Amino acid sequence: MRMANYRFELTYSVEKSVIDENSKQSMKNVYKMFGSAEHQSVIAEIVYEYKFEQNESYYWLAAQSVLDKSMKKELKKSNKHFFT
Repeated sequence: MRMANYRFELTYSVEKSVIDENSKQSMKNVYKMFGSAEHQSVIAEIVYEYKFEQNESYYWLAAQSVLDKSMKKELKKSNKHFFT
């Protein structure tokens, strides 16, 4: 399977939310199809999702809880950030 690399710019809105269980289950299903069993534990580490904007569209991106402190420190409201 080929995984393409993408790079995109998003603006952080400072909003954070506990991830919905349905979203978490969807991630587990995708990992079952395209990932490996050893990476299933990553899903358990996802607690929050963060709201970003691009061209007046909003996206909620999930992140492992271990990254929460770093995200709080590095992501500033209205700043643009590149994701790959």
